[in-house]
Amino acid sequence: MRLLLFLTSLVFLISFGTVVRAEKSPVVEIERAFGSGDAEKLLPYLGSTIDLRILETENLYGNAQAKVLLSNFFTANPPAGFVVIHRKMRSDNSFFIGTYSSRTNAYRVSIFLKIEQDKTRITQILIQNQGS
Repeated sequence: MRLLLFLTSLVFLISFGTVVRAEKSPVVEIERAFGSGDAEKLLPYLGSTIDLRILETENLYGNAQAKVLLSNFFTANPPAGFVVIHRKMRSDNSFFIGTYSSRTNAYRVSIFLKIEQDKTRITQILIQNQGS
């Protein structure tokens, strides 16, 4: 009986630890930052340079300039929600595609990540009108 109680407790603790780690994963934090329209929370995950396309503006930007441009986008299009519709996670690079909704428009957002030395960095962000 004690062994069963111990094993049940152990499984619970391991499962709980996995859930807590998943909630703090970089991908989850990036998704939350888009959902709240918070460019500041994206900054720790931006690479030193980012290939950034916001609607018709596209260029390679330093992370500080990319943060400003994303902040301007979020200000002009306040968030109503962000839903991930597809993701592909690998050990060295990953991407996810989502729909960012503002009060008046919907945008397709593609985010590409590179994982180096256990750090996740955003290398590319594409924000397009949903119909594009």
